[in-house]
Amino acid sequence: MIVAVEPSPFGIIARLWAYQRERFPLAIIVPMLLTFSVSSVSASAHLAGRPIPGLWAYAAAFILSLSTFWALHVAQEIRDAGLLKVTRPDLPIQRGLVSLTLIGSLGAAGIVLALAVAYAYHAFLLVPLGFVVVWIGLVTAGFFAPRTVRARPPLHLLGHTLTVPMIDFVVTSLEWAPETGGPPPGLWTFLLMSLANGCILEISRKVRSPVSRKAKRGYYSNAWGVSGCLIAMGAFAAIAYASIVAYGSYMGMASYFAEVGLLVFIPFFCCLMAFARHPIPVLEKTVAAASRIWIAACYVVAAGLPFIWDR
Repeated sequence: MIVAVEPSPFGIIARLWAYQRERFPLAIIVPMLLTFSVSSVSASAHLAGRPIPGLWAYAAAFILSLSTFWALHVAQEIRDAGLLKVTRPDLPIQRGLVSLTLIGSLGAAGIVLALAVAYAYHAFLLVPLGFVVVWIGLVTAGFFAPRTVRARPPLHLLGHTLTVPMIDFVVTSLEWAPETGGPPPGLWTFLLMSLANGCILEISRKVRSPVSRKAKRGYYSNAWGVSGCLIAMGAFAAIAYASIVAYGSYMGMASYFAEVGLLVFIPFFCCLMAFARHPIPVLEKTVAAASRIWIAACYVVAAGLPFIWDR
């Protein structure tokens, strides 16, 4: 007689840890979200000409960022579960390492945590956060037309990346909501940079070399070709660069941001050009890494440069 044994909590934790390594790698995501959170709160203070807020604001910003981006990831897992069962049976949920119900429950817990932190910090935050939660719900439902959205890469791209400036708006409100109740002048420049960089990150995750054994997984490279993807990434990088210069102009520091931004933009552009000339798997990974470095550098420059040069 076989007796079913419930999995121990330690077994569940081990499986979740394996899941995050494959699908939500904290070693990469946590440093990026720390940079994102610190920069967003600081940028709002810089634009308003106020001192930076206390540590609690930055802690709340990180918790809100991590929980909402986690919930967005879970929304995509739920939306794509059926498709991935056919195309990627090796993934953790599809091969039975963890259940979709468990991951979905943890995604819902992330939303609850975000709402609780927002309310504890300042009740107004529930308003912009509510829009984020609704948008994540739409992502889960595939905007009620999942096949149509997936068949049109621009719609697919915006469906993912519009969430980034929405979350960024919530995070910046940790600084400005308690002070004035309204965003500082020029905040749109920072949000536009976030949107452009979100597009870069999304495309870089789904572009593959034609000779790669994972070429079929390159959603954007299959739709637009490698050259089309790199042109799009270069265009979004130019938008992000222009945005950060415009952001600097609100503080009378446009020339400083233009010069420092070029120090990061040029190496990133050269990396894209190298992959365009030699679309091989090793450079495919380099582009993904360079995209993350570029994005992190944009946020570091936005937060740090005003501390170095007086306005």
